Amino acid sequence: MIQNGLYSDRSVLLVGHRGFPTKAPENTLASFRIAAEVPVDMVELDVHLSKDEQLIVIHDATLDRTTNGNGSVAEYTVQELKQFDAGSWFGEAFKAEPIPTLGEVVAALPETMLINIEIKPEAVRDGNNGIQKRVGEFITERHLEHRIVVSSFHHGVLKLLKDSFPEIHTGVLYAFPRDFGKKPSELAKRVGAEIFICNRREVTQRVVDNAHENELRVAVYTLDTPRQIARALNLGIDAVVSNAPDVAKQVMRSRNLR
Repeated sequence: MIQNGLYSDRSVLLVGHRGFPTKAPENTLASFRIAAEVPVDMVELDVHLSKDEQLIVIHDATLDRTTNGNGSVAEYTVQELKQFDAGSWFGEAFKAEPIPTLGEVVAALPETMLINIEIKPEAVRDGNNGIQKRVGEFITERHLEHRIVVSSFHHGVLKLLKDSFPEIHTGVLYAFPRDFGKKPSELAKRVGAEIFICNRREVTQRVVDNAHENELRVAVYTLDTPRQIARALNLGIDAVVSNAPDVAKQVMRSRNLR
């Protein structure tokens, strides 16, 4: 399966989707720190490039939904992005919570915690100096290959990343209807990915079996209720990606997976 420790000592991973977004504003240091207290095995986060080409942790390409700013993330430098409030929309307790950089998130997490970096399709730019190059350099320069998986719905950017940084683990995200009818092994083989990722409505026994027969791991999002989590675990998945990792932890503990 996946080498270098990513899965070697874990049967099923518990993954905090954007940290712990039911307890704190998504993709913020507060959200990741609360997820670490559960504890989760891995946090999932999203990245975009700032105007000065720094890796910024935020889901949307624009600031409007999760901050008091507006416009595109790419229109602002890191220093300018740091002036926005990414927490008040969630609750007064998180007022002035800043938008973090990828480096700040890594520094804030335990060294044993795994990280799934999702490259949003809207963040992909043309040319050799695209976001995949920045992500690849970030991982390899810090020797984080053993801790980080890079995923994307943009399969082309995964291939570019893998071609330049073959030691980095990648996860191919299934996109309906574009990928309808394609097997996990087919999608993963095209880009050299080790992990197949889909949502809870897309996972089936056939999907899991095909992935495992081809030495792929299966991660499923967003599993937030006991029923959703139990169904996915019954199929034999390898990673539970949840907005409510505390709920997932209890279900997994009842099955001796914690």
